[in-house]
Amino acid sequence: MLRKNFKSLITLIAFSIVVILCKHDLKSIPSERVPLALRCLTGCIGLILTYVSIKLIPLGDSQSIIFSSPVTFPSYLP
Repeated sequence: MLRKNFKSLITLIAFSIVVILCKHDLKSIPSERVPLALRCLTGCIGLILTYVSIKLIPLGDSQSIIFSSPVTFPSYLP
């Protein structure tokens, strides 16, 4: 768990450096702020519910889901 958080921190630092050096404007268009906030909210809720559901199902089932996720991702590609 700590390793995944570390990877996210490194990614955050790398992208922050790129944004600062390239001087990107991070402000959104006013008409897109509400849909963007809703997308952020639903993404956070989905992530939380994913972790809770994995925690509540039996160990064998959760391990099969976790180990099969890299296999199922390419199957969604056209």
